[in-house]
This record gives sequence, C-alpha cells and structure tokens, in this order.
Amino acid sequence: MVQDVLSEPSRAVENLLRANLERVRERIARAALAVGRAPAEVALLAVTKTVDASTIAALVRLGQRDLGENRVDVLGPKVEALRQLGHAPRWHMIGHLQRNKARRAVESASVIHSVDTTRLLETLSRQAGELGRELEIYLEVRAVDEGERSGFSMAEIPAAAELAAQLPHLRLRGLMAMAAPSEQARPFDLPSQLEARRTFAAVRRLGESLPAQLFEGGRVEYSTGMSSDLEAAIAEGSTCVRIGTALFEGLRTAGEEP
Repeated sequence: MVQDVLSEPSRAVENLLRANLERVRERIARAALAVGRAPAEVALLAVTKTVDASTIAALVRLGQRDLGENRVDVLGPKVEALRQLGHAPRWHMIGHLQRNKARRAVESASVIHSVDTTRLLETLSRQAGELGRELEIYLEVRAVDEGERSGFSMAEIPAAAELAAQLPHLRLRGLMAMAAPSEQARPFDLPSQLEARRTFAAVRRLGESLPAQLFEGGRVEYSTGMSSDLEAAIAEGSTCVRIGTALFEGLRTAGEEP
C-alpha cells in the first residue's frame, strides 16, 4: 500500500473522479430537494475498499474528506499511506468488525458504523478508553433477514442503544442499515427503489421510537443508502450515504487485473 504513494493518478483519472463526484453530489441534492430536505443534511461517505491510495488522495484533493473502509487489515495501511501524502481525512469503519480486531479499528477510525453486538460495544468502549479516544458509533440494524447478515435485530436495538449511551468513551450517533440488493433499482429513479425505501422507512420508524437523549446531539442519525438506492434512503431520512461504485465508476480498481 505504501508503494502507492510513489505514483500519481493521471489527469484523465482526476477528471473522471471529479465528474463522478459531481454526479453523486447532484444525486444527493436532487433526492433531498425532492422530499423537502436540504442537501447539506446528507453527508457523503466515500467507500474506498478497492481503491489505491493515490486515487483516494486525488479524491481528497477534490474536497471529499470522509472515507470508509470495510476491512481493518486494509484500513490501517491506507491511513498511513494517506498520511505520507500529507492528507488526514476522517476515516470510518463500515464493515463487519471482529472483537479481536477492535483495537486496530479504534486506532485508525474516528467512526464505526458496524457495531453489531453488545460485547463489541463493551470492547470498543474499553479500547477507546485505553487509547484516550472518544469514538463515534452507529448500531447496525439487521433490517433484512437474509443470508448471514450481521447486526442487531430491531427488537434488540432499544437495549443496545441504552447500553451504548451508558458506556464511557462512546458517542452514539445513530443507526446503520442496508437494504436487500435489487436488480430493479436505478440511479435518480426513486420508484424503482421501492423495496429499499420500505426497509429504510422501517429503520427510520425504529429510530423515532428511541429516546433522542441517548444519541449525540439529541437526535438519531441514519447511515443508510448506497450507490443503487441512495434516493430511497434520503427519502426516508438518511443523514449519511455510503457510496463506492458510483464514485469510482470507470476506474480500474486495485483488485482488478491490469
């Protein structure tokens, strides 16, 4: 990963990144305005899981400061590579996190979106205290029961939120959830994202049922929506959309063959 700092993305790559970023921001703005919300209410989190450090740095130079990674093993090296390039973006951990890797996540990330068990809550609180950090977290909701999805069930969320609010060194921001993949969902087209919207609406209703004082700033935030369904998420209250595919579309990623 550190070797990536030796190369600079081409002008064509930077131009493509700029166009993709503008297109995603336009989608967010249009989706927000369509339901009477201000675009500034919705943060963009760039998911960089298959992207090399030099390309990520180019995105940061374009003004994107919040970055998300799925794996702790990749997060640490990317943090260091960006630091060597002179960038200190705000890193988010968004993938499944094992308790035995919690310390590494706390060392590298400011926000963890994928807190899915009470034992992980307790471990993160302890590790953050030992490292002298205050850690922002979201509780992951298992909003769709399919496959081996992680997360708290909706019935478990109230007790988990109470515990998170009581534990030291944790700042509970809100709820994170994913909708089931849909072949019908299309960008800019809210009607095609109906199933996702139903899922996000259920998560929003869950959040509205929780005591607001448990959450940072007295309000529940929602980390919902990805490239295929951000319109549905924003229509149902998302305050943070996690976007990878739409931002890096057209670029060769680190996992592809040359």
